Amino acid sequence: MKKLSILIISFLLIPNLSLASEVWVNNPKGECTDFSALNKLESSDVIEVSHSKFEAAKSKLLNSPIVEVNSSLVGFYTGVKPEDKGEGKFYLVRALFGNGGTGGFSVFTCGEDLLVSHHSLGNAQNPNETALIIRLVSYPRHVFVKYSSYK
Repeated sequence: MKKLSILIISFLLIPNLSLASEVWVNNPKGECTDFSALNKLESSDVIEVSHSKFEAAKSKLLNSPIVEVNSSLVGFYTGVKPEDKGEGKFYLVRALFGNGGTGGFSVFTCGEDLLVSHHSLGNAQNPNETALIIRLVSYPRHVFVKYSSYK
């Protein structure tokens, strides 16, 4: 009976997990909907948080889609020492993906805003949460987060 109770509780919690991811979706608005206004960041300025550090990153992103972090935390979250470019600050940023193994992130600035996007192949029913470390010259006014998957 105890195992059955645990199983039922688990199924009740599953929809809540997908709803939590939907809170992270913030589809682009304004200038970020105009492809010609997007400026893609260099791949060296975008690093995905390692899976083993995601829960620590997520706890920092509960109330805000973006949080400034120092360079030592970049290594902690990603296991990568960032390239020293002499400009910009590092930010921990919410991100979503459909199917991680079949796609990739594209990160853009658009005016004073930031767009974090992931495109992948496959039929992703619900988004998966992750986080990125992004080097930016200035703190963005808005952070837009979206994902898509193609069959």
